[in-house]
Amino acid sequence: MSSVIANEQVVEGNCERCGTPVVLKKIEQWFFKITAYADRLLEDLEGLDWPESTKRRQREWIGRTEGFEIDIDLKATRGGLTIFTTEPELLSEPSRLVIAPEHPDLYRVVAEGQRSVIQEYISKMPPQSERERKKRERTGGIFTGNYAINPLSRNLMEIWVADYILMDESGGIRLEPIKVTEYKNKEEEILDDRETTRKAVLSKLGERVKPVVRYKLRDWLISRERYWGAPIPIIHCPSCGDVPVPEDQLPVLLPEIEDFTPTGVPPLAKSEDFLHTTCPHCGGRAEREAKTLDTFVDSAWYY
Repeated sequence: MSSVIANEQVVEGNCERCGTPVVLKKIEQWFFKITAYADRLLEDLEGLDWPESTKRRQREWIGRTEGFEIDIDLKATRGGLTIFTTEPELLSEPSRLVIAPEHPDLYRVVAEGQRSVIQEYISKMPPQSERERKKRERTGGIFTGNYAINPLSRNLMEIWVADYILMDESGGIRLEPIKVTEYKNKEEEILDDRETTRKAVLSKLGERVKPVVRYKLRDWLISRERYWGAPIPIIHCPSCGDVPVPEDQLPVLLPEIEDFTPTGVPPLAKSEDFLHTTCPHCGGRAEREAKTLDTFVDSAWYY
């Protein structure tokens, strides 16, 4: 059996209902692109008659973060990396890059001799939600065998992979100081020093750096591999691609089936009458999307 579940439904690496271990897999899914409305969501909070504590949590959930994207070259492999940081001044100190285990470019970065070591490290990661990974004690991570070239000093910076790095607003790569500097000056003086250093670093980086805004907010994953739920109104045509079901054919109704059990494919894929249809554009043979909408779509849609 298999189905997609939300982070909120994962408890200590298991499904909250059946206790089955949760496994991370890359599969094709459908999303609502709510990130396109991030700034509007923030701005419209001002006109809502909500408690300030609720507004604060909403702002934290959206998580608007101003920072910088920096292009960095690699030593042992081709190409480079674009990192996001709110502290570009760390490049003026001894520092390293730490990359998330799920980063799509991880194995492009890992040196050939370290691949098996990295794979073993990732295979031993406990199945936890992102929230649980943030709370658990940090591990030291594993050296990838590769180095980034500091664009300021041209010194080599080690690249590590560690399970405490997530694919969040950081983009799955963090710039970390190797040593934490102890400051004895007043807080105002420290901030002034850092601001001066930041301006100098940004000036020296030139075209390698650009200011950007990122958000903690993610697009809403709405598709599920189960029977109960509204069918996603999309038709897959070999000629026309993904085609929305015409409005006059909505809603798409669930077929009556006897076996709801997932067997590696969504239950709706086992209903031939439901699955096979014609393309609304060209009239050719096509298939309906077999995934259903997250049931929260129904309860939250009126918002």
